[in-house]
Amino acid sequence: MVVICDRHWLWRQGVIAALRSVNKDFRFTESSSMDELEDHLSTRDNIDYLVIDPFSLAVDWAKRLDKIRRRFPQTPIAIIAVVRRSNRVLEAMRWGANGFVNKESRGEDIVDALKRIHAGETVFPVVAFHDQSNTPSAAAGRESDYLSVVDGDLDRARRLLTRRESQVMRYLATGALNEHIAADMGIALNTVRVYVSAINNKLRLANRAQASLVAARLFPDDV
Repeated sequence: MVVICDRHWLWRQGVIAALRSVNKDFRFTESSSMDELEDHLSTRDNIDYLVIDPFSLAVDWAKRLDKIRRRFPQTPIAIIAVVRRSNRVLEAMRWGANGFVNKESRGEDIVDALKRIHAGETVFPVVAFHDQSNTPSAAAGRESDYLSVVDGDLDRARRLLTRRESQVMRYLATGALNEHIAADMGIALNTVRVYVSAINNKLRLANRAQASLVAARLFPDDV
């Protein structure tokens, strides 16, 4: 069962149509509020996929999303919303989202991102990280719209990063800028850039934005 939760009926129908193109055997149920969603989930032992815009539904969306994640730890959760700030994306990861789809994306990009999140990838929009990186991601579905993080990125990070590189990664997980990292660690700004470059090379990441996503997966408590 795929659960779609959004305030707007027309948008829910659009998501259903998009996901039917991914898997014609999907079965759907809809909710228009967090309360309705929670009532529905209380009667189910498992769900196959949750697609939700939590920001427009509840002020305490993070607490509620965390509750859903704890109840359904294996269920892919895709947040689909308008996003322009990286800290909102990283915060969504902290509270249990597997991916973040920008409502302003092209239709084919939304379908591709939803498909990849359901398949187990961590997928987030490049636009959220424009404040951190102007470099397109080589790992994106359309190669300029979405970043993707897979388990191999995390395995490499655990094996290869030095203590100081891991420390820098913890800052990246919070969305911190280089200037803040340098001041907090008591090192030169250029040294931070060297660390970030080394991290990207070791982990085979396209840019700083993708490093931030890997960092958020590695150090969720720091987000």
